[in-house]
Amino acid sequence: ISPDGSRLALDIDDDNRDIWVWDFSRPQLRRVTSDPALDVEPVWSHDGQRLIFLSLRTGIGNVFWQSADGTGQAEPLTTGSRIRGADAMTSDGKGLVLREFDGQGASDLTLLQLDDGARPVSLGTKALVRSAFEESNAEISPDRRWLAYQSNNTGAFEIYLRPFPQTEGRQWQISIGGGKEPLWSRDSRELFYRGPDGAVMRVAMTAHSPTPMGTPTQLFAGSSYALSERGEW
Repeated sequence: ISPDGSRLALDIDDDNRDIWVWDFSRPQLRRVTSDPALDVEPVWSHDGQRLIFLSLRTGIGNVFWQSADGTGQAEPLTTGSRIRGADAMTSDGKGLVLREFDGQGASDLTLLQLDDGARPVSLGTKALVRSAFEESNAEISPDRRWLAYQSNNTGAFEIYLRPFPQTEGRQWQISIGGGKEPLWSRDSRELFYRGPDGAVMRVAMTAHSPTPMGTPTQLFAGSSYALSERGEW
């Protein structure tokens, strides 16, 4: 969902896997990309003007961005031989959390540091979470204090929390009995995630406590279908 809540970005698996935008007010579905290669997993820029996505147009998965109205050309944000995808951009537009895959089933989280100009200029990268396991689906809290993500370091995916951007400090396990796909409320006071049975869970955040989160409670039950393709490009 766009930062102003007016549009939804998605990729559609038709003859040519591309990025589309649904405008809630009209309503209208509009194609953004049309390259013959796969374009998937859109993430909004902090100002809602552009979409950041994983593309195979150079032969290996890297991150590109393009105007959200479909005009102009897609421009690369990353290059190289290691497959990369985008998870989240900071609310000030100066950082982009990337997933970097090692080709052996593991993925790490890296912060691509950007300047605040009209065009993205890399100021270097910073390791956020590195391990022999799979870390993905990272989400930065809107107040830029916390990084939530999923990891299978216990054998099953759970939701974890670390301070941001200094992630070397303490780590907390948020979910109990499994969890994927964390998502922050817009005021950073709640964290949501999908439980192993498809239920949507909610955790209250207590910013000034040694343990910054409450106990997970079920927001609503229900099954859902997820296309588990991240990391397989």
